[in-house]
Amino acid sequence: ASGRAVVVVTPAVPRDAEFAARVDRPRADRPAHWRTLETFDLGNALAAAGPGSFVLVDALDTWLAESMESAGMPVGDDPPDPRQRAELEREVLDRLRGFAAAVVASDCKVLVIAGQPGLGVHAGGPGARAYVDLHGLAVQVLSDAAEDVLLVIGGRVLPLLRDGSA
Repeated sequence: ASGRAVVVVTPAVPRDAEFAARVDRPRADRPAHWRTLETFDLGNALAAAGPGSFVLVDALDTWLAESMESAGMPVGDDPPDPRQRAELEREVLDRLRGFAAAVVASDCKVLVIAGQPGLGVHAGGPGARAYVDLHGLAVQVLSDAAEDVLLVIGGRVLPLLRDGSA
């Protein structure tokens, strides 16, 4: 509705048929004039979107899982020792802080979709719990840099104020 060019950034690389179907389904539902960039490099995706674009990052969850994997902290495995885990978490969060700074400096309107894993099934193993912990920190990084933060539950939108109230 804003008249801006829409660019959807999907940080997802399908590695099996089931995940490919998950990526294809929303792609087919998007308007034909929306451009899709499938990449984990959020900073370059923002630059490639072009000035003044509306950029939809869908979803932080897959970006985070891939970032953890590439940093040497696979979600499905036991996390490294606490000192190494803290170092890897800093690496992932620094990447995200770089993206958040690029968003603040750009004239694009950016919407990042981030699920809340802590509201669903409890993470089973140590690697999954490390993901949930890091996900919470990642959402805080983006929320701190965001103009607006919205919580959507059951299709209802709740704006979150800076002091934590709704």
